[in-house]
Amino acid sequence: MYLFIRDALLERIRQKKEVIGKLRCQAWSHFGSVVSSYFTFLRWIVFVNVIITFIIVAFVVLPEALADAAGDGGRRNRTESRKEIPMGERIHADELAVVWHYDLPYKYI
Repeated sequence: MYLFIRDALLERIRQKKEVIGKLRCQAWSHFGSVVSSYFTFLRWIVFVNVIITFIIVAFVVLPEALADAAGDGGRRNRTESRKEIPMGERIHADELAVVWHYDLPYKYI
C-alpha cells in the first residue's frame, strides 16, 4: 500500500514537472520571436532613415552648398534673408521656448 501511494505521488510530481517545463519553454519561445520581430523592424527603420538622409543631402544640402561656394555677391544678397536669423531674434534663438513654439514659416508669409 505504501509503495503504491509513493509511486502515484512520484508520477504526479513528474507530470507536473513536465507541464511546468513545457510552459517555461513555450513562454520563452514566444518572447524570443517578439524580440526578433522588434529588432528586424528597428533595423528596417534605421535603414529607411539612412536612405532618406542620403537623398536629402544629395538633392538639397549638396547643391545648395555648391551654389553658395560658386555664387557671386548677387546670389548672397538674394538668399541671405532665408539663411540667417534676423538680428532681433538672435538673442533668444538658443532658448528652448523658441524651439518648442516653432512658427517661423508662418511668421514671414
